[in-house]
Amino acid sequence: MTTAVTTDGARIALDVREPEGPARGVVLAGHAMMCNHLTLDRPRGGGLASALAAAGLRVAQLDVRGHGDSTGGPASYDDVVLRDLPAVAAYAADAWPDLPLIALGHSLTAHGWLVSLALRPHPRIRAVVSLGGGAMLPAGRPLAVWWAARGLTEVGLLWSRLAGRIPARRLGWGTEDVHLPLWSQWATSTRARTWGGSEGDYREALARVSLPVLSVTSLGDRFLCPPAASRGWHANATSADVTERVVGDRPGDPVDVDHMGLVIDPRMAPVWREIAAWILEFTGHTAGSC
Repeated sequence: MTTAVTTDGARIALDVREPEGPARGVVLAGHAMMCNHLTLDRPRGGGLASALAAAGLRVAQLDVRGHGDSTGGPASYDDVVLRDLPAVAAYAADAWPDLPLIALGHSLTAHGWLVSLALRPHPRIRAVVSLGGGAMLPAGRPLAVWWAARGLTEVGLLWSRLAGRIPARRLGWGTEDVHLPLWSQWATSTRARTWGGSEGDYREALARVSLPVLSVTSLGDRFLCPPAASRGWHANATSADVTERVVGDRPGDPVDVDHMGLVIDPRMAPVWREIAAWILEFTGHTAGSC
């Protein structure tokens, strides 16, 4: 375990998974809101991170502040995109100066990486992998699903204001509780049907991203980030070259992989290998298509 230090002194933990041979590139891998880095390789040695490492990639699995092994207290969304993720990119660029960097995120850090790179671009990052990436906005969601999400967001906001956090671990929703700063900013954006923070409208900022993006979603993810919702989110990145991979669209795909299943369902192993192949295209090595 190693750490990246943010501009405000938080220590962002990185669990680095090494390939067996020489590394061909470095994947900076982030987790979902109610999780930590352990979900990115579950079971350890047989999950997403291990599939990427088997393809020759070094994988730095990060914990945003207040999650897992990182310090810094409860995170807001701005903490994640303006401080934590840029610190990880800066650390990786210094630690591995001769290797290309790829940003990969699931859920929170999937859309978080795109916002972060729009507001704090890093010249060493060559591409982005977005797993279930799409902010909680109405575009691409049936009306009933959108209002259900809105209702749960408001209930969660009330709960976190009263208790200081949403007890995700106790409720069985994840391995990490969500504290008020993060949920409050999330709820404010959802209520306003936009996505923003201290530096303005983050949806508009996505137009600044000109990197290749691989967006991976699933037909089985009907609530948190269905494919159409993710498509609507990535459409804001008008200068990016977005490749879409919908799990369940191809023969042989499982059709019921849910939001968390994108990173923890063992049936995703063939898609994880596709992701590795796509990443290798941006490291100067021969790879297949996704």
